[in-house]
Amino acid sequence: MAWKRPPEPPLDPFERAARRVDPQYAQLAEAAVPPSSWRAPRLLLFFGILVVAAAIAKGGSSPTPTLKASCTTPAFVLGSTTIDHDAPVTWSASGPQTARVALALDSPTAPTPALLDGPTLLDGCLVHGSFAFHATPGAHTVTAFLLGGDGSTRVIRTTSVTVR
Repeated sequence: MAWKRPPEPPLDPFERAARRVDPQYAQLAEAAVPPSSWRAPRLLLFFGILVVAAAIAKGGSSPTPTLKASCTTPAFVLGSTTIDHDAPVTWSASGPQTARVALALDSPTAPTPALLDGPTLLDGCLVHGSFAFHATPGAHTVTAFLLGGDGSTRVIRTTSVTVR
């Protein structure tokens, strides 16, 4: 079944006179109308989806802090020391492979029952993590504790943070 063309709109006086004088005018007028194409809108849609996907992939995530794996020397680093309230914070820790790392807020001597993150096993002597920082605006400290397999607890590092 062939598609029917929609009827042509009525001609204005100029077009009517031009068609009477030049029979090829109608063919030239049809050739001057650009064909309707989906190519440009499809490309625009594709690039829009690509930008949105890149934004979602990058998201509001902060980069993971760099730290070298060390099975003998424990270390800890936060992704940022200035944090927005309820924003995700990334961290990295290294230490003995059989130990665990726990992060505590404003508890510099012993891990409290309400931990920020952990205890997390140091698989391969290095671990990365993130948590949402649910603290009141102001100055705080984040302390990383190394929890040994024998029940020992050791402070790796205490970092001062400012919550906005």
